[in-house]
Amino acid sequence: MDKVVSQKIEQINEINATLEDKIEQRNQQLLAANQALIKLDKYDALTGLPNRQLLSYILVQAIAAARRDKSHVALTFIDLDEFKPINDTHGHAIGDLILTGAARRIQDCICKSDTVSRVGGYEFIVLLLTIESQQHSAIVADKTRQSLNGGAYIFRKPPSYLLQYRC
Repeated sequence: MDKVVSQKIEQINEINATLEDKIEQRNQQLLAANQALIKLDKYDALTGLPNRQLLSYILVQAIAAARRDKSHVALTFIDLDEFKPINDTHGHAIGDLILTGAARRIQDCICKSDTVSRVGGYEFIVLLLTIESQQHSAIVADKTRQSLNGGAYIFRKPPSYLLQYRC
């Protein structure tokens, strides 16, 4: 009789261990899904940049810190001119490549501590968290404009071509 009870307890423990493993796997899946939803809520799906909502939060925090520290922040609005015709002519896939490339170029022009946000179809905002002077902001804006005004090379077989846009 003790052997039968012992075997049943062992079976129950095995079932329990299996269920615990399944519950842990499901919890991990739910956690990953929740993190993905949070990211979708705060970040642009195409570029991965903070969206308007997250930018607003970061901006409020930055302004409060600047007031406290008696420092300054700067905002630069970037609009890619001539983008709509490119998107209409060459399609959304090419437009998406241009937007992600533009996002990378903008990020390459700022410090890691600053923020680039995609706030519209082809509109971005750069938030410089600590600027030394208005000239510093103008230098970063000019560097960004020069980087973006080069256009975007799109490589396809055939053809490869340069699409021009301006900001």
